[in-house]
Formats: sequence, structure tokens, C-alpha cells
Amino acid sequence: MKERHVNLPSRQRPWEKRFRSAWPILCFFVFLVVSTDLFAEQLTVVRVQAPQSVSGQFEILIDIDKAFNLDSGQFDLVFDPDTIQIQAVNNGAIGETVVPVDLWNTLNPGRIRVLFNFPGVRGISGTGHLAKIRAKAVGKTDRPVKFAFQKGLLVDKEAQSIPARWLDGKVDVENYIARTGTADATGTGDAPEHDTRSRGMTISTPMAIAGLAVLACIPGLLLVLSRQKKRKS
Repeated sequence: MKERHVNLPSRQRPWEKRFRSAWPILCFFVFLVVSTDLFAEQLTVVRVQAPQSVSGQFEILIDIDKAFNLDSGQFDLVFDPDTIQIQAVNNGAIGETVVPVDLWNTLNPGRIRVLFNFPGVRGISGTGHLAKIRAKAVGKTDRPVKFAFQKGLLVDKEAQSIPARWLDGKVDVENYIARTGTADATGTGDAPEHDTRSRGMTISTPMAIAGLAVLACIPGLLLVLSRQKKRKS
């Protein structure tokens, strides 16, 4: 009589089943954490580097870390106009390369826009600062004054947007100088001032000609419509 071998199903402990079912999820979570950390390490960072406390005139650096193939960019800096007055925005530097501030201007009280552009298209990489901002405390407040980025944009030599983190800054005003003269100026870092503020809509010669042509066509159009109406009646 031959012996029969019956394969009995192996018994799995409950925790083994749970571990096997959760293993893909655990692997995905580890991959997500590692990839996020690697991406964060490579990400360009722009931050406001300001003194902890200020008294009168002071300087702000717009630092940039891990720039790669940077060609141009812009940013708005928002602050409390009753407490801070911007006096000038000067060129920055990444390593030994100057960051030319092409233009800066006041969009409205408490908001300036800064534009920079490297001559030629070659791409600059490294760490440094995009601009030096000279400011003055003109008022006192019980809370720290915040300098916040808005509309920050970095562009590489291929005209593609560079992903970046924009970190705001703040200062405590210890003492201030009374406001004198006009509000924030408009100009470039080391060049004559340029007024880029809108002065309203102007009517150009082509627009005027087009308007006259439309007016000239109106009587003819009315005549055609009146004839069609008579024919129908």
C-alpha cells in the first residue's frame, strides 16, 4: 500500500499577514520621504537677511542659496510703509559675479518691485545675494516689521522657471528717524532713475485712425439698414 503525502497549508500568524499587506505601503512611504529630502536639498532658496533689530538706517540682503543656471528674475517686497522707508536697491553678487539690478520701483506704498538680469545668456550658479536694499525706520511699532515676498520668479538660461522657496524676514524697530522728503524712490541700482509707473492710457495715431474709420462707416451702415427695412415693408 502506497503512502499518500498531503500538502497541508502552512499556518501564517496574523502579524505576518498584516506585515505583508502593509509592506508596499511602507516602501512607498520611505521612497516619498527620501525623494522629498533630496528635492529639498537641491531646491534654490531665496530669503530676506535682515538685522534682528534696527535703529534708523539699515541694510537688507536678499540672499540666494543653490542658484543653478540663473539668468534673470524679479520679486516684490511688501512691508509696513508707516514704519519702513526704502531708500535704494543696489546690485547683489553671486560669488565673484555681480547681479545687476536692472530696475526697481514703488508699485504702491509698502510694496516695491525689483528686476535683475545678467548680461547675455550664460547662467550663473552658486550662493550669494540678489540685491542690497538700503532702508530706514521711520516709525515705531510694538510688533516686528515683516518683509514678505510676493510674485517671486527665477528664470534659467533656457528661459524656464526655476523652482524656489521664498522665505520672508522681519526686524524689531528700536529707534527711528522722522520721515523726510518723498516716499520710496524709483530707479536702478547704479544707474539713473527710471519712472515705470503707469500714467494712464494714451491714444496713439493708429487708434485715432481706426476710430475715425468706424465713425465714417456708421452713416453707410444706417443707410443699408433703412433700405432693407423699406424692401421688407
